[in-house]
Amino acid sequence: MEFCSRSADWAKTTIADYGNGDDPEGLFSGLIIDHAGNFYGSSDGGGTANIGSVYEVTRSGAGWTTTLLHSFTSLATGAYANGGLLMDQAGNLYGTAPSGGASGGGIVFELSPSNGGWNYSVIANLIGPPGLNGPQGSLTMDGAGNLYGTTFGDGAFQCGNVFKLTSSGGAMDLHRPVRFHLRR
Repeated sequence: MEFCSRSADWAKTTIADYGNGDDPEGLFSGLIIDHAGNFYGSSDGGGTANIGSVYEVTRSGAGWTTTLLHSFTSLATGAYANGGLLMDQAGNLYGTAPSGGASGGGIVFELSPSNGGWNYSVIANLIGPPGLNGPQGSLTMDGAGNLYGTTFGDGAFQCGNVFKLTSSGGAMDLHRPVRFHLRR
């Protein structure tokens, strides 16, 4: 019986290496790709304050270039973005940070392309115990533009929850289910 023996069929090529200066660190979230072949990710370390960043990896000649799109610089605006990113059809990026924000329970953020740069905004401050208890996974979006996510230690019993964010004219409203009945 063979396990994981197909490695000869695949070759690994490193396209970006990190660990210097403001580079992203703690790359737990995976990557997403846009229609042009650019990769986007978030990190729970690195950036200018070493509390996380959002970055882009683009083809540059025969190699690749990493550009920091946003560095998290204070707990007030979120920190340690270890969840994945989501891109909508307009090219806006959405993500989560499990720590910081107005109440310390983490945040949901949006990065919007603007004149060759990116505008960062917190679209939801989550209430929960301080620390890394907020959203740690990727968001998902339905056809109406509502965002859904999960938290690690938030909720009625501090054991996590599932939340929905709905847009109401630019502001996001947070809806949290009170109780779930799980079936096998």
